[in-house]
Amino acid sequence: MPEIAIVLVEPLHEGNVGFTARVMKNFGFSDLVLVNPCPLGDLARACAMHASDVLEKARTLTVEEVCSEYPLVVATTGGLSKSVCRSMRMPYYSPEELRDQIGSIKGKVAILFGRENRGLSNEEVRRCDLICTIPSSPAYPILNISHAVGIVCHELAALPRGTYRLAEREEMEGLYGHLSTFLDRIEHPDFKRKNTLLMARRILGRTRLTTREVSTIHGILRRAEWHMEGEEPEEKKYRGRRKIIDFLLSVISGRSWGGGLSPVPPPLRRPPVRIGPEWHTVDLDGNPTGRDPHGKPPAGAIAIRGVPERRGAEPHRAVRNKTGVRVLLDAPGGLAPLAPAAVASPS
Repeated sequence: MPEIAIVLVEPLHEGNVGFTARVMKNFGFSDLVLVNPCPLGDLARACAMHASDVLEKARTLTVEEVCSEYPLVVATTGGLSKSVCRSMRMPYYSPEELRDQIGSIKGKVAILFGRENRGLSNEEVRRCDLICTIPSSPAYPILNISHAVGIVCHELAALPRGTYRLAEREEMEGLYGHLSTFLDRIEHPDFKRKNTLLMARRILGRTRLTTREVSTIHGILRRAEWHMEGEEPEEKKYRGRRKIIDFLLSVISGRSWGGGLSPVPPPLRRPPVRIGPEWHTVDLDGNPTGRDPHGKPPAGAIAIRGVPERRGAEPHRAVRNKTGVRVLLDAPGGLAPLAPAAVASPS
């Protein structure tokens, strides 16, 4: 593909120039040439968005200079000759055909786009080597200049659409095998089985499933099988995980663990509390901390209250996390959590 320059001949609106720069960068082009342009200001830069570099590097030339610098010049037009006998705008190529015409050229090519109100003049078209037109509705065949640039740039860039992983043959065969087993589970009639599996293969084969889609279909079939077994899928899926959570909670709180399922306590989400004289401040290891002359505890301290009222109980340690603070008391019966209402981070 040659080096392609997009040439706007006497553009009337700076917004169109900005949009042209933007759509050029969308498709990997950066050589913008302006012929006698309108003044460019904030609107052009705003319309260019992240293609302001293309706009700032745009060169200003005349049509004569463009024809001298670029060995091949293409004129774009929405107005075509009605007959081959009128050769001014004939023959012409679509953007797709233009790509085939210039794709093998090693060098520089300029593509001219005319004014918004009247396009390119016959004299400007006469200087060009090829004619390009975008097929459009006869009811309104003239496109906005930036839209026309976008269509031409899209065809010339021929950018790949990107790739994603489709299911491998082994994955698809595994899915067909699961479907076969599922038909057995639902007691699908034997005389329909062969044709049903064949239709499933045809339907799923032409959809070109991704690996994730195959996994989702497996999951739907498994969930249906769980229901047929009379067991709730959520209970089956999370039983072991909930037992682990319950055990960890029992270790943190110091209570005995009987293996039952207990709900997770709600997180502590309370506003800062003003610390009064009835509060005691400790560090994360449970050691008492002092206060400054104004009665404020040091940074990072944990404030608790009600500890002296619990006979034989002293702060053992405090655990701080993203949702609040949890204080454990070293009581005669073992570690016990202090009520959340009695724990606060000093304001």
